[in-house]
Amino acid sequence: MTASTSETLDLNVSGMTCAACQANVQRALRRQPGVAEASVNLMTGQARVVFDPSIVQPPQLVSAVETIGYGADVPAAEVSAVEGQGAPGAAPAQG
Repeated sequence: MTASTSETLDLNVSGMTCAACQANVQRALRRQPGVAEASVNLMTGQARVVFDPSIVQPPQLVSAVETIGYGADVPAAEVSAVEGQGAPGAAPAQG
């Protein structure tokens, strides 16, 4: 897999209580086809996964974590205040 075909995804992982849990989640992610790298941080409850989107998609990565008994979700995309205002000339937000 080349850098141009890979994407990086951060997942929220819940239910990890020890280093063995962290290692299990990391192993489950690394075993998924198309995953080049996976690292899991027990303290923050986050996993960072580098993967090939032509082979595996985020819902499959979430499912891999859930299958071994932990919770996982893709965090909502954060929108900066500038991005939230929209492009110049765009219709104002309804509110």
